[in-house]
Amino acid sequence: GYPVPFGSYEVDHLIPLSLGGSNNIANLWPKSAKPFPGFWEKNITGNYLHQEVCAGRVALSVAQEHMAKNWFLIYRNIDPKIIEELKAKYLNWADRNH
Repeated sequence: GYPVPFGSYEVDHLIPLSLGGSNNIANLWPKSAKPFPGFWEKNITGNYLHQEVCAGRVALSVAQEHMAKNWFLIYRNIDPKIIEELKAKYLNWADRNH
């Protein structure tokens, strides 16, 4: 129905701000929470790649390319324990009480 329930969508950054993306309209698009994979899984992937870039294990340009072209492939290969750690560290804004 309309309006859509809170947390159903977010304005998503194709390249996350944490990986050098911008708020330019060309980098923004609506991303749904469901069906899986949704914006939450994409956000986890961005946070994971940010950690990998900061640790020197992944080049920034490679992380940006993966986020733009095949972020879900990266998500599927993140160790489930790391996903749980990232979920605890970066809380999902859409899960808050409102």
